[in-house]
Amino acid sequence: MTRGNILIYAMFCLMTASTACAGNTPAPGGPRAHREGKYFEAVLPEGWTAVPPSGLGLSAEEKRVYGLDLSGPSDGTASAPMISAHYYAPDNLMDKTPEKYIRVHSLPEGAKPAALPALPAVKNGKVGGRKAKVFVNITHERGADRTMGGGKEIWEGFAVIPLKKGYYALRYSAPAAKYQEFLPVFEAFVASFKPLLK
Repeated sequence: MTRGNILIYAMFCLMTASTACAGNTPAPGGPRAHREGKYFEAVLPEGWTAVPPSGLGLSAEEKRVYGLDLSGPSDGTASAPMISAHYYAPDNLMDKTPEKYIRVHSLPEGAKPAALPALPAVKNGKVGGRKAKVFVNITHERGADRTMGGGKEIWEGFAVIPLKKGYYALRYSAPAAKYQEFLPVFEAFVASFKPLLK
């Protein structure tokens, strides 16, 4: 793990542990409170907008993955920061288990799944009063030819909350130069996240 990865990892793990215990969770029902069906509630950050589904591919009901994606402010010189929160039903068509989700999203860019004989080390944390697994990764923007690795470096932080049936996945991604700037926004989102399923 590179020095940059270690720093991001430590920052995200500390952030997850501190926000879970902060006790200053914004109350649902406020002006930016959002309820995603029977799955979760969270307070949406001011100035961030929900990204509508692209209309391509399967619907949320067909994929059995429910949630939202939020896009933050961008100065036009880099990708906008993104926050997402999703519930993955047990019979979802994406990543069936939280372990598979962690494996897929923590692979070093360009690595094949067989390159890692075991799950990468993840830290224990808490989100919404529930046990969570947290980890980070570094990827790159897709280039104009839609291939990986050619664009700017993107830092990502993840929190995965296993349930008896299914799991939640929270994700924050931002260009490396903007990651720390928008991290407090993600901290507030994580602090407000309230899982509705057990």
